Amino acid sequence: MRDIRYLWEDYQIFDYAGVEKHLSDMAARGWRLEKTGAMFWKYRRMKPAKVTYAVTYIHNASDLNPQPTQEQQILDEYCQEAGWKKVADWSKMQIFSSEEADPIPIETDEATRLEVIRRCTGMQIWPVNIALLLLFLLEAGMLLSNPITFFTRNSNVFLGLILLTGIILTAVTMGSYFLWSYRSEKSVKQGGKCVSCGQFYRYFNRGVLILTLLLAWGWLMSLLADSGIGIFVYAVLYMVLVYLIIILMRLSAKLMKRRGFSKKANQIVLIIGNILLCITLIGTLSYVFLHPDKNGESMIQKMMKEDTAEEDSAEKLPVTLQSLQSNVPSVQFSGLEALESMDVNDDKQIEHSLRTREYSTCFMWQLQVDELIKAEDEELEWITLSYDVLKVNLPFLYEKCRLEYMKNNSLERGAHYQKEDASLWNAERVYRWYYGEDRPADEWVICRGDYIVRLELSWEPSDGQKVWMMERLCP
Repeated sequence: MRDIRYLWEDYQIFDYAGVEKHLSDMAARGWRLEKTGAMFWKYRRMKPAKVTYAVTYIHNASDLNPQPTQEQQILDEYCQEAGWKKVADWSKMQIFSSEEADPIPIETDEATRLEVIRRCTGMQIWPVNIALLLLFLLEAGMLLSNPITFFTRNSNVFLGLILLTGIILTAVTMGSYFLWSYRSEKSVKQGGKCVSCGQFYRYFNRGVLILTLLLAWGWLMSLLADSGIGIFVYAVLYMVLVYLIIILMRLSAKLMKRRGFSKKANQIVLIIGNILLCITLIGTLSYVFLHPDKNGESMIQKMMKEDTAEEDSAEKLPVTLQSLQSNVPSVQFSGLEALESMDVNDDKQIEHSLRTREYSTCFMWQLQVDELIKAEDEELEWITLSYDVLKVNLPFLYEKCRLEYMKNNSLERGAHYQKEDASLWNAERVYRWYYGEDRPADEWVICRGDYIVRLELSWEPSDGQKVWMMERLCP
């Protein structure tokens, strides 16, 4: 039978009433608190007994102090004279116990208690959670700024859900503190005590953590499916290094505390150490995976190239140059009759490149295809077919996605999309890219039903090709 037990305790720092009750219940079951930690508290088995616990706060107490502050020493002496034994401290929280039947209370003025708690915990609750909330909102905003990439990648959807849980948790943390402070102030003014937080936050916090872990696992698996082994390995190593940095910083803080370094010196070392470790470890990882070699390719790009290698994928695609030539008379290729004599499967006659990528979520489906063909005759130019097909299952996102496709990323002055006759494409709306007023490009954004197509060709398609491609791309 084990005499030591570690429990994950997730009480709010201001929930002194919940901590007191919990420790008394543990003592009644034969477990006495021995040491507190950032997440896990250490308990030792002892004879079950009725023990009263009291929690108070010292504003200048810190886990980084090498020795108890003068205020802590005075409090310890006072409590010892009153029959209280110092058990542990948790940040600014001081925990005492007494086995007397009716011990002298440490706190006698509830208004003073409330003021001290606010002073000690407010600076821990508000700045940290506001900063986290702003960070989560910023990251979420960056994800949602590109609705197509967000809603077509399961990895991005999972990441968005993780950010959402973070936003909810920080908002609930601040909300629970505000509500506790408001209700306690109201109770104290009426001659009562500070109120208890109850068990809601603890259960909620644990539920959010379990959900976050499940979402993180789903994110990693979907990242592997969406982006390949390169990005997956990079993400896993990145998280491992972040966790390693946290462990190293905590170990260094404990070591410096034992060696007698002051709180300020410890904080400076932690800040500098964090920066140096992040630059060294994360920088090295990023250099190894992202830095291009002499051929201009990074390790991740090489892994992604291996992952995206296509085998006999042309037959599964709705439109290829070969299928376009087979189903529409070659005379309609307007000057590209050379295609008629080309055998796509004969590497000796032509160069052929085909890259495809497909993404699917419950919100959207996307297919990206880039095909290039060139004969050995150097006088012939590349014949290119490139399209991006998007099926939008959420109608309210349709226009956002269309506008995302039509973003003007060109540096050329006057470049824009211009609306054209949609009936030629058998579609609802068609927009063509123009470099200037009279310089149309062979690039279109086409809306038909639930589909949006961005199409780029190296020639001017005939009316027959337009209709045939739309029937295949937007069934």
